[in-house]
Amino acid sequence: DDEFITRHTSDGFNNVSETDFDLIICNPPWFEHQVYVYAGLADEILTVDTKWRLHKRIYPEAKNFLTNGGYLFMIECKFATNVDTFDTDGLELVDHFDLLRETTTRNHMTNLAYGALYRKTNG
Repeated sequence: DDEFITRHTSDGFNNVSETDFDLIICNPPWFEHQVYVYAGLADEILTVDTKWRLHKRIYPEAKNFLTNGGYLFMIECKFATNVDTFDTDGLELVDHFDLLRETTTRNHMTNLAYGALYRKTNG
């Protein structure tokens, strides 16, 4: 039921007016410089987050859009960042894990991905 789901495509939170989310799922660009991924015969140029400008906004701004105890789930690249890379003040790390699982279809992106789950703290 889409009644409880709101989807936003935005540059950070620029196009988001609601401020009471229980869960925010974010999959920002994974690299701060141009990267080429070779997948079979096709080359892909991945979107970049130059100098981590978007990441440096998402983490501190997310708490302004979450309910108390709300969650931020970030999908990141384990070869570019880790859970200590960005300032997460006001967000508590609940768990982080490799997204490549037995049940996951293997491809060049799932091999690189990890998930990090944060909870908004009252502080």
